[in-house]
Amino acid sequence: MGCDATYASNGSGYAIGVSSAVFPQTESLDLIPGGGVAMGRVNYKEDTIRAWQRECVDRAILTLREVERQLPKQLDAQKAKFLFELSYQLAVPIFWNSLTTKHSAYENEREYRLILLGALQELGPYIQTRLKGDHIVPYVAVNLDVHKAGNLTGVRVGPTAS
Repeated sequence: MGCDATYASNGSGYAIGVSSAVFPQTESLDLIPGGGVAMGRVNYKEDTIRAWQRECVDRAILTLREVERQLPKQLDAQKAKFLFELSYQLAVPIFWNSLTTKHSAYENEREYRLILLGALQELGPYIQTRLKGDHIVPYVAVNLDVHKAGNLTGVRVGPTAS
């Protein structure tokens, strides 16, 4: 089944396209209280995706080698603290890259991802749920101005939608 046929809940629903104009053009968006929202354009190019991940890992390896060279053995507590911080610094870009990449078969979607940032307890009051078949799906409602002319770019109806 091609990607157009699998849109919208494996073909049984709808997918709505909106213009990037509905999103503020900033790196960090403040769409809900208690947490931020980051927006990232999805990358579909395998070579670029692999280069992003390789850069993250290479940077971490170079940093580790430098720490090993500079810190004497008796500073194990400092090394442990540093390694914890390094793991965080490495995890963030790898996680971000993972959320903003997709197989090239879906490149025609020209997708952006809105990613909620914040602790679960802060976002908790904004989390709603809906049923999708026999699954409960959590989501956070975000108001976007899709009523302005040109902001709604398309609607795809799945081949088995009712």
